[in-house]
Amino acid sequence: MAKNFDIPTPKKRLLSLQMDPKKFEPATDAEKRQQDVMAESTTFFRDGMRRLMQNPLAVMSMVILLLVILMMIFAPLFVPYGYEEMITVNGVRDPAAANLAPFHYSALEQQYIDQGGKIFPHIMGTDELSRDYFIRVVYGTRVSFLVGVFASLMVLIIGVLYGAISGYAGGRVDLWMMRIVDIIYSLPDLLIIILLAVVFKESLDFSQIPIFANLGTNMVSMFIVFGLLYWVGMARLVRGQILTIKENEYVLAAKSIGASAKRIVQKHIIPNIISVIIIMTAQEIPAAIFTESYLSFIGLGVALPMPSLGSLANAARSGMQSYPWNRSSRSRTCTRVSSPTPVKSRRSTASRSIWMPARSSASSVNPVPASRSQRTASCRSWTRTAASSKATSNSRARASWSTPKRRWTRSAGTTAPSSSRTP
Repeated sequence: MAKNFDIPTPKKRLLSLQMDPKKFEPATDAEKRQQDVMAESTTFFRDGMRRLMQNPLAVMSMVILLLVILMMIFAPLFVPYGYEEMITVNGVRDPAAANLAPFHYSALEQQYIDQGGKIFPHIMGTDELSRDYFIRVVYGTRVSFLVGVFASLMVLIIGVLYGAISGYAGGRVDLWMMRIVDIIYSLPDLLIIILLAVVFKESLDFSQIPIFANLGTNMVSMFIVFGLLYWVGMARLVRGQILTIKENEYVLAAKSIGASAKRIVQKHIIPNIISVIIIMTAQEIPAAIFTESYLSFIGLGVALPMPSLGSLANAARSGMQSYPWNRSSRSRTCTRVSSPTPVKSRRSTASRSIWMPARSSASSVNPVPASRSQRTASCRSWTRTAASSKATSNSRARASWSTPKRRWTRSAGTTAPSSSRTP
């Protein structure tokens, strides 16, 4: 059906708002395109993800966190060792596999490999009890990460509920609920964890529960303290946000149409403070991990032999105190007692006796003195030998400076550029 543009315009009546179409022109294509929406319609989540992907540091942090989570989940499936399993070769425990360096094998393991056997490498070496360190780090990271996640979930649920009720109710309800929060703020969390651990250890038996039997009473008391004390910061933050948002017009409009308080909080208030809740929850995860690691470091964390980041750090600290470096016995003795400075000379053989004394007829190698006084005297004698050797080298160098050709020459321990002047 063809359009009819020849229809006469109706006559305009007096005091009528009818407009005359003859006074208007058809819109051009450019004017029509100006009416199009410039940005594509999107949701709040998509817009947030788009902004997140534009930040390279945030993306790199997410990739590293994802790799750590994947390692925690799938590494025990490929590594044939257990976190409490000692290294064995053909079912026989290998006592020489203690304190191995990364990707090193003991003598028994190397012999088994030479015979055609296959042994999974020790990626991070072994500890003092011949246990693979890599799998212990994986399980320790898993324990600390799960503690942080569960603690943050407890803080999220309790804190949001408590803060929402306090902030939306207001009045005396808000006053009394916040005074309870102030009382909880004053309680020492570490002291309560220690007291609960002692009480549970004496009165309750968690060995019948598999999860609690592996974690121990200290971890049970820690989770209880997380549920009792750590939610107060989240509650106060949510309560402050709700006190501001509940005065907006859309909350008043929801009340005017008869919406219940539960629906207003769920549909209108909580979605507008979700960003604050997410940030606070994300901050609680490292705080809980640090608390658990600190308690495990001082011996109040997970039950042995279950590893944790804190217990592994404590073991590494003791290892650093026992084995600060790896040197020969004689150089380590000298460094600990008097710290002499070795003199390197190309022509002087006496300086070599600082670290390698002359062989005697009685024994092929001079033994290291046993007592501390003997070690001190030995190192001092080596230092005096070095000093005399250095003096001899300097005297030879001074004698060779003046030559018939009046040129500098290279001598023992001395290097100088060529010159025509005589010193």
